[in-house]
Amino acid sequence: MGNNIIKYTPDVIDSLGNNQVYVFTSNIIGFHSGETSLIAIHRFGAIWGQAEGPQGQCYAIPADIRGEAIENVSMYLKRHIGKFLDYAKEHQEKEFLVTKIGCGSAGFDEDFIASFFSDALKINNICLPKSFCAYLTNKLLI
Repeated sequence: MGNNIIKYTPDVIDSLGNNQVYVFTSNIIGFHSGETSLIAIHRFGAIWGQAEGPQGQCYAIPADIRGEAIENVSMYLKRHIGKFLDYAKEHQEKEFLVTKIGCGSAGFDEDFIASFFSDALKINNICLPKSFCAYLTNKLLI
């Protein structure tokens, strides 16, 4: 872990290699209706009604919580993103392409969400969006 080589998630993901996993935003009940969720369903085997975890050639993170009564949004996101990070560490044979989780229809700011992925910089098999990496590396320099 932690070889300091930053790999970025491609801006457009049309296909995946056998060992690649598409990491996308789900909503809390697994009704995949956002842009990345629809790509996950139509191209990579996401399962309607499964809000979290591995499915097909995907991994769902429930970050679209609009309209839900979540007492502490930061703790909620930290818990679910943490589960993903643990899963990625346990599956070093796979490369995880993280999309801009929660930044589309869920409406979160990219810097806010990126802050929950700081530990991902130490995990060799996770690729993050360039904007997340830029925020995290700038934050580490401060």
